[in-house]
Amino acid sequence: MKTAISLLAMCFLFTTYAQEEEEKKWHYGFEVGANYSNVIGRDKSNGPGYELGITTQRKIGEQLFFNPAISFGYSSARFQDNPILDYYLNFQPKLNYFLKEDANSVFFSFGPALQHRLSEVKIASDYTNRNNLSLNFGVGFLNKLQYFDLQTELRYSFGLTEKLNPPMLNPDYQIYYHSLGLYIQFL
Repeated sequence: MKTAISLLAMCFLFTTYAQEEEEKKWHYGFEVGANYSNVIGRDKSNGPGYELGITTQRKIGEQLFFNPAISFGYSSARFQDNPILDYYLNFQPKLNYFLKEDANSVFFSFGPALQHRLSEVKIASDYTNRNNLSLNFGVGFLNKLQYFDLQTELRYSFGLTEKLNPPMLNPDYQIYYHSLGLYIQFL
């Protein structure tokens, strides 16, 4: 918990410093989010999770922005009472398309995400992949405030990677990790 609070404080200071130099092309900030897993498969249980990380954004077109982020997360999803991701590192290079240019606007996001499980779980590490590749789709709202931009986004992560290692031929035992989350970015 101390680590999460320290990371949040560092991100806030970093954001404040970065916004002072408004003329830069890159905008830096941090992201917090809560999600709920939607694991598809047998003998699974879904549960809540969270993410906390740093993000940046750069304009690459009139209304198109490149918005990569790296975050630390936790998922309580289980397969046969063993964690699927548990604690993980999430890297997501995504694109945001804003309906209006340079104003408060609705936006749509799309991009891949790679989650890498950090925790060692004796039983789960024997049969689950440490990495999870997914596609993220989201819709959100940009609110331009005086000192920073606030982006709120509802994001669905669609898992592409079979989580069992080796993959089982029986489709009843294939596990795919999906999640739905609410994320807030301070840029």
